[in-house]
Amino acid sequence: MSGEKIPPNASDCDDQQKHVLANLVKRGAAGQIERRGFLQLASAIGIGSAFAAAMADRAMASPQVRARADATSRLPMTIS
Repeated sequence: MSGEKIPPNASDCDDQQKHVLANLVKRGAAGQIERRGFLQLASAIGIGSAFAAAMADRAMASPQVRARADATSRLPMTIS
């Protein structure tokens, strides 16, 4: 996902929205935000819910996020 352009169907967005959405996609792909946060932020900048959900699913499906999730699921549990 890194370096990927916003798809052409984002033409309803203005330049500011495209810039913020591109940053959200990068952060989602890097595992810095979760899907729920992605959707809330996209909604806050006026991105339609169906389009935001599709972009979130695409970003969260990136190999970087899956690798991070796999690595954290293998951590030993500690009891305090």
